[in-house]
Amino acid sequence: MALSTIGTAGLADDAVTSAKVDSTTTAFTVADLVVTNGITAGTSINAGSELVGNVSGRILLDASAAGTDVGDEFLLNATDGSASNDGSKILFEEGTDDVSSMLKSGLPGGITINDSSLPAGSSLQVLQVTKLDKFSMTSSTYADVTGFAASITPSSSSSKIFVMVSIGANCTPGSVAEFRLLRGSTEILLADAEGVRSRTTTTFYAGSGANAAAGIGINFLDSPNTTSAITYKIQIRSNSDGTIVGVNRTQDDANGASSSRQTSTITLMEVAS
Repeated sequence: MALSTIGTAGLADDAVTSAKVDSTTTAFTVADLVVTNGITAGTSINAGSELVGNVSGRILLDASAAGTDVGDEFLLNATDGSASNDGSKILFEEGTDDVSSMLKSGLPGGITINDSSLPAGSSLQVLQVTKLDKFSMTSSTYADVTGFAASITPSSSSSKIFVMVSIGANCTPGSVAEFRLLRGSTEILLADAEGVRSRTTTTFYAGSGANAAAGIGINFLDSPNTTSAITYKIQIRSNSDGTIVGVNRTQDDANGASSSRQTSTITLMEVAS
């Protein structure tokens, strides 16, 4: 009579060879199979719900999402066989649980933003220089205003620089103060030539009394065409030697009386174009 069950004690440890369990035509089910040294899959492994473990270090996608997924892979960078990974999902080292690590400040070297992809008119950087102390001179030759210059390094040679200048201006009553804007040593935003008249960016005429001080604004969209550092500054002069012109200075400075001071600023904005 044929036996339906072979006792465990009557079966040698190596009695069942791979040839006895190999089947090329019929699938069979093994419940609760534990493999200690790994499984080598000739073609694929089909899991009813979950597949746990390292299968050639990768997961191969089929066409369940889209036909273009066939043959795509998730490569696991570091497989850890410790029990601490129980229930873990695919781990992306950069950005795990914190998307800020994928931002520019989170990765070594940052993520470079291509300024050329930004729409024209986008602000790329802004900086400002503020002058609080006063400056004065009595010459008809242009001179730099001490401590009143701003430098910027454009990120693209096609960028424009929007220059915004606010000046607390002063000059001797009855005289004229002239102000000009420069990029480095180059005069920019000059008036058209007309006869023998001087060309400048703007002027301030002082009448008398309290009219000797005023606020002056200069706005100009410059095209420097460079990615090197550039400096914008203001120069001033008097229309005649001996008369006073100044910045952040009031008429009362001439006779020593007390008065409120003025402030002056240069603001530079890089604009995408």
